[in-house]
Amino acid sequence: MKLAKSLVAGAAMLSLAGCGSLFGPEGYFRDRGDDYLKAQTVPPVRLPQGVNSSSIGQLFVIPPVADAGVPLPEEFEVPRPLDAGASGEQRNEVKIQKLGERRWIAVNSAPAAVWPRVRGFLEERGLGLAVQDPTAGVLETQWLSVKDEASGDRDRYRLELQQGLRTNSTEVHVLQMTVPAAAATGNRPDWPRTSANPEREDWMIRELSGYLAKEETMQASMLAQSIGSSERRVELVSGADPYLLLHADYSRAWASVGGALNRDGFHVDSSDREQGRLSVSYAAANAETTEEPAAPDGSLGSRFMRIFDFSNGNRASAADADAVYRVQLLQDQTGSVRVMVRTPEDKLPGQAEAESVLRRIRANLP
Repeated sequence: MKLAKSLVAGAAMLSLAGCGSLFGPEGYFRDRGDDYLKAQTVPPVRLPQGVNSSSIGQLFVIPPVADAGVPLPEEFEVPRPLDAGASGEQRNEVKIQKLGERRWIAVNSAPAAVWPRVRGFLEERGLGLAVQDPTAGVLETQWLSVKDEASGDRDRYRLELQQGLRTNSTEVHVLQMTVPAAAATGNRPDWPRTSANPEREDWMIRELSGYLAKEETMQASMLAQSIGSSERRVELVSGADPYLLLHADYSRAWASVGGALNRDGFHVDSSDREQGRLSVSYAAANAETTEEPAAPDGSLGSRFMRIFDFSNGNRASAADADAVYRVQLLQDQTGSVRVMVRTPEDKLPGQAEAESVLRRIRANLP
């Protein structure tokens, strides 16, 4: 009996010791959730002399701490990647927008969702990539030989994704360059301000927009979430006299605000671009009824909606308006544009009412 008790006690001790070695602080199955706190800084990768390292950057950029003197919380929640469908019912709306000589693609999806689709287009077309910078939203193709080009010149394309004026929207800008074959060297060429061949730029925009319009994926890139995160292109500044702050040049701001004021129950009765002034009527009965329905066949043409539409359509007019406003645009010294709301008598309609109108303008920006 004593021998049996000793054996049982010994087995129990071995069992407890085994559990400790498996699940304890030093066990094999220990909790490794805080191991990152023990991580050590390692020196950056050093490339051989003469090799360009500008295309190599941090995969996960750590943002600067706003106030280093304030203690950080002991616990925090790691943000999840943006939902690829976070932009709502019209997330796959694709438009080619043009303002003067500028053209770009507007996609009603967040940059993190558009990035893998743009890469998929380039891979499907066999356009090799020389530069990929998801934090800056830049993709550059390799040097391409032009088919049936007797001169032997080489082409290259630069695609840049930017946060759109609306939340969860993306702008894709295309820049094209052509150089002689002998000069087609290196991965960091000096890009021109405008495309060398506008027709080839237009070809790339049309091909890419067609692909984005029909190719929808639920993938999202965590690395591309930083595109446009450092600065909001449109801000609502609250206060006694609220206003929208558009980080865009005046031409773009004027066209975008004008387009927004011909939707969702608004109607532009008159405008003066030099004075930056638009007289606007608003009819609540026509609100949220101005979107053009998609064509039933789902064709590519159905996805290209109006671009900076200033037509009258079936929108409100001054005769049936519930309210009449004067929208004022002013360019500040930084180059940004302020958008303010006034009554026809050039008075503030009230902070709450002004902010409500400004939010509608921001939501309708093309």
